Amino acid sequence: MAGFLWLASDNKIPVDDYGLPWVAAFMTLYAGLTMVSNVPFYSFKTINLRRSVPFTVIFLIVLGFVLISFDPPIVLFLLFVAYGLSGYVYWICGRSAALRSSPPSCSDGSNPLYSARASHQHSAEASPRQPASCRPAAAPAR
Repeated sequence: MAGFLWLASDNKIPVDDYGLPWVAAFMTLYAGLTMVSNVPFYSFKTINLRRSVPFTVIFLIVLGFVLISFDPPIVLFLLFVAYGLSGYVYWICGRSAALRSSPPSCSDGSNPLYSARASHQHSAEASPRQPASCRPAAAPAR
């Protein structure tokens, strides 16, 4: 919110002409709901500058300072927005990857890969469309 207010005041954007109160209300609601959600955001706790840092990292840091010095309100606001959206992008990508790699489930809702008793829980008439691991095991010969 501070970046948005700085952007609006520095560029002398008239508040009433562009519906900025509604934009500010939406951003406040978004920030509040994001703070209480379980969406994972990068916390930057894993950065260790005590060990040797590659030259490219130092170059990118200097480039970041140069970009910020061109127009601080706009560049910092864009960085704030990018970070505010990054958690949701990471969350959506993680969910879609988890859905693509999820194991098959049987028609009764059980998962054959996570159930040790999967072959004993199903009836003798298994559907041919079910994965082979959902079909009942053949009775052992006595």
